[in-house]
Amino acid sequence: MKTLSELINQKAKDQGLNPRECARMEHWIRRFHSHFDEQPLHSMGTAQVREFLRTLNKDPTLSASDRMSACNALTFLYNDIVPELDGAPKASPVAFSGALSWKAAWDLVRWLDAPWNLAATLVLGLGARLEEVLELRLSDIDLRSGKMTLGLGPRRRTLTLAPPLLKMLHQQMANVMKLFREDQRLKRIFVVVDRDGRREYVQESKHYPLFPSLNPALDLASGKHVRGVVDGREFEKKLRQGAIHLGITSHVSAAALRQAFVLRRLDKGTPIANLARHLGCSPEEIRLFRNLGPAAGPSSAVKHQETTAYRSMETTAAKNA
Repeated sequence: MKTLSELINQKAKDQGLNPRECARMEHWIRRFHSHFDEQPLHSMGTAQVREFLRTLNKDPTLSASDRMSACNALTFLYNDIVPELDGAPKASPVAFSGALSWKAAWDLVRWLDAPWNLAATLVLGLGARLEEVLELRLSDIDLRSGKMTLGLGPRRRTLTLAPPLLKMLHQQMANVMKLFREDQRLKRIFVVVDRDGRREYVQESKHYPLFPSLNPALDLASGKHVRGVVDGREFEKKLRQGAIHLGITSHVSAAALRQAFVLRRLDKGTPIANLARHLGCSPEEIRLFRNLGPAAGPSSAVKHQETTAYRSMETTAAKNA
């Protein structure tokens, strides 16, 4: 019988995951195992998974991406690894709240107020990364042609926008121009601090952010009152508040919204190569989303029958039954 590490590596390789993704999965699986004093993995189930994920949610050192990786690793564990362990019963995979369903994701977006609902719509409706959304400038959006340019460097791409999204963008751009004119009148400037810590001062409207902060502050470097971009942490906080209000038990974050988009497009038959170009990522990342969707037992299959992103996991559960 193969060891746990050998099974993880074999299954990850079969699913096209690269060594880095495989190592990340093994890390979270071993952390879960040690959290419960290395009890037999097949003796644990939904209760232990949820307890472990709640523990991670309370850890301030972990990012939303870290928690999503842990959730995906546990789905992979109970869907592909546990059934092949020595002594494991032939039963359906453990069912727990993993990836955010398409319906729950849109319920959450509709609950948010402006401008957060627009940011969430860009993440869920286009599969954009949160940092790409917050980096958008007014010049990146062409309302006449209905196109938007997203991303930086090799990830930069142009996407076509649906009419409802164009309407939301038109309203947000009008609001931003009001802030721009106010800043011009009060001689404020907009400052951008890029990922390398470089500062850029902007005074032209076309370079103004689509999501500027509402509260200007004193910039110690220039000695002037400036306006920056909204904080992504505030966006994540709004998402968590909405999840609590709506009773959503799945992990909620900008990364979870993006995963919901990927699972939806894959379920609709979008080729992986096309989806990778749309998202500005590698096909390996798409395969990770595809193979590590939410586990679904018999009860959740009924509850989420309208959510077609669950079909692949339901099939796996039926085979193991």
